[in-house]
Amino acid sequence: MTRAIEVDGLKGRGKGNTVIDAEEPTLTVNLKELTARNIALAIAGAQVDTDSSTAYDIITSKGKIELDDYLDNIAFVGRLSGSGKPVVIVIENAISMEGLKLKTEDAAEAVVPIKFMGHYDQNNVELGQAPFKIYWPKEDSE
Repeated sequence: MTRAIEVDGLKGRGKGNTVIDAEEPTLTVNLKELTARNIALAIAGAQVDTDSSTAYDIITSKGKIELDDYLDNIAFVGRLSGSGKPVVIVIENAISMEGLKLKTEDAAEAVVPIKFMGHYDQNNVELGQAPFKIYWPKEDSE
């Protein structure tokens, strides 16, 4: 998100007077493989009890988000149309921000959309970089 610094008498944005207030990279994925672990990824602060004496893994909330709940990173890998060259988008320190939403349709597989958001850590702050990287193939690479 950017913000224009207002200058008296200037009727619009002035060159050099726009600053970055926030960078919040997000990546929304649609999970089709429904496992207890994947469902728990959709719920920030969730835990999976695989040791229960029932025939079920039980997913519950811890009521808080701990540092080890964040994924080191999550990535999208796609290919450039017409070339097949890979493009990789990496979101660092990712965690689900919108909770569990299950979308079902007749004659289709259930889909769980998860919106992961990257978070700054000490390394990002010290380097002044937002918690994402995009690997885009160079024009001349094969």
